[in-house]
Amino acid sequence: MKKIIFLFIAIALHLIVLAQVPTQSAYPNAPLAATNINNYSFYVDSVGNSNEQPLAFATASTNSTIATPINLAGVTTGLHQLYVKVTTTDGVPSITNIGNFYMEGDNVYPNVPAAAMPINSYSFFIDSVGNTNEQPLAFTAALNNTTTATPINLSGVTSGFHQLYAKVTTNNGVPSITNIGNFFMDGNTFYANAPAAPTAIDRYEFFIDSVTATNIRPLSFSAALQNASPSTSIDLLGVLPGIHQLYARVFTTTNIPSIVNLGQFLMEQNFRYVDVPTAAPALQNMEYYIDTDPGYGLATPINVTGTNTTEVFNNISVSIPNNLSTGEHFFHIRSRQNPWSIDNVIPFQIGTILPVSWLYVRAQLISGSSIIQWSTASEINSKSFDVEWSVDGNTFIKIGSVNAAGNTNNISSYNYTHSNPTSGLNYYRIKQIDIDGRFTYSVVVKVNKLQERQFTEMSIFPNPAASYINLKFESSKNSFVQIYDVQGKLVISLNANNQSLIKIDIATLAKGTYVIKAIDGLSLYTGSFIKQ
Repeated sequence: MKKIIFLFIAIALHLIVLAQVPTQSAYPNAPLAATNINNYSFYVDSVGNSNEQPLAFATASTNSTIATPINLAGVTTGLHQLYVKVTTTDGVPSITNIGNFYMEGDNVYPNVPAAAMPINSYSFFIDSVGNTNEQPLAFTAALNNTTTATPINLSGVTSGFHQLYAKVTTNNGVPSITNIGNFFMDGNTFYANAPAAPTAIDRYEFFIDSVTATNIRPLSFSAALQNASPSTSIDLLGVLPGIHQLYARVFTTTNIPSIVNLGQFLMEQNFRYVDVPTAAPALQNMEYYIDTDPGYGLATPINVTGTNTTEVFNNISVSIPNNLSTGEHFFHIRSRQNPWSIDNVIPFQIGTILPVSWLYVRAQLISGSSIIQWSTASEINSKSFDVEWSVDGNTFIKIGSVNAAGNTNNISSYNYTHSNPTSGLNYYRIKQIDIDGRFTYSVVVKVNKLQERQFTEMSIFPNPAASYINLKFESSKNSFVQIYDVQGKLVISLNANNQSLIKIDIATLAKGTYVIKAIDGLSLYTGSFIKQ
């Protein structure tokens, strides 16, 4: 190994001849001019012709301080002495310069490696390296001199930890050092081939409660529904009230059915939408009356102008008689398009102003409680709202009160929670009270609460059970039984067929806890059991 040692060389050393100073002093002679340097050389540890080694020299280095590398090949590790001299063209050497240095090791820089050869192939091994275990990897010339990511075939590799060996081979047949990595095989599973493009849909069909050939009902279909999630109406004619299961599927043009989709719905009553009525004939007559109906065709006529219903109603103008008493009255208007229409009734006040302009009143059952909500568009001298409740729709009792806004032309919204409604129908109305004690009533709204009966009113035995359970509860109606797992997934659904004791096969269910519900239209029975 060559190491560079910078040498500072004193150049042009000459002997100075000193003359004896005479008794009478005189200036000495000028020194001779320095001659040119002819060569540089150095010695390690000792000075001798056999140990002398030349140094690179250029004429430009004359009369200057230079730095030059020296060859230390063969010098052993340790502390050494360095001797340097220069020689002029007249053969006179300089005084030898001495310096110390430490040799760390007899190392030599390796030769520059040859350029990398192009890669010819990739391969890998699982668990052991051998010709019989070598498997090729996909390779293209574009992968040369790059870090690549490529899939490998793990077909036949068992579950567990394995070692992966990988190598590359160049064009001259030289393989790389084998790379090793560990991986865990979850299972001998492979991605399936990409599915074929779906074929066109040919038809839709559905079933109620059971999937049988005699129970098939077609659904309307158009080509526009291809590859879409359609929304369509189905015919429920003949379906009895209660909970039912709905099955639906599609068929492609190759007659391959889809997986059957399952849903549930509650049929409240056996009705169907009526057919769309025919277009009404031209409007012939209109008439109105206040409070008392004198009979069809005998009320006050209204002059009909315009070519359509919108124009007719926009052009109606009537006069209210001056002899009406103070208080609330009802304006009735109807038209004849063969036959007469139903009266449209508009309440109005004479001599007083309505204290509240209602927007809506509604009620709904949430978590077993009735939530009553109402809103007003404006209020005049309004004091409070009483919430009244009835179980028959006729006799109401006060169950709460809410303060009113008083006087406002803005929309005001109110709500009240009835925590303990009775099972079955519950009726509600709002009594609006003025600051002077007068009051008016809202429309009546209702909610229907199913009676929920807990486990004490439904027997499940044996419990725990392995293959079947017996379910016993009292109901005089046609009931439906449903069983859910702990994730809320419906696993069994059946019709009790007016039986009070039902035997249910649970042999195929997984072990765990299940919730069972029985519904007979008015009551909800709940319980649970453990499958062993």
